[in-house]
Amino acid sequence: MFKDIKQHKKEIREQYRAIRKDIDESYSSYAASSLINLFNQNLSYVKGKTIAAYIPMDGEINVVPLMYSLFDLGYKIAVPDKNQLLKFEKWNKTDEDVIPDTIITPVVAFDDHFNRLGFGGGWYDTMIKKLRPLGKIFIG
Repeated sequence: MFKDIKQHKKEIREQYRAIRKDIDESYSSYAASSLINLFNQNLSYVKGKTIAAYIPMDGEINVVPLMYSLFDLGYKIAVPDKNQLLKFEKWNKTDEDVIPDTIITPVVAFDDHFNRLGFGGGWYDTMIKKLRPLGKIFIG
């Protein structure tokens, strides 16, 4: 069996982060464009007018073009507040705290049941627990 669940998750993170770092830049650009198209085709499922997203790092899909696209469509965009845990702030740097309606979360990997595996810090897991009972939608 697995050494322990934390060690197993750590190994999965390392494996998938290494794979992600090897992805060709042209494919990364294609993925970012595809994400915009996917959102545009499914905007009727997006709840509310305030969408939170992450600032990509470590080979994550670049959601910044999507953020600009959604902003141009009239959505308010929020990003995690790096100064305060478990808060989002408006993307336009007004320092105004917001509670997003829809949250685009980073993901390292997911299983067959779409359970998300993140970086291991627990920030988004805690945010999901806090906001899901309020009917917020999470997209990974």
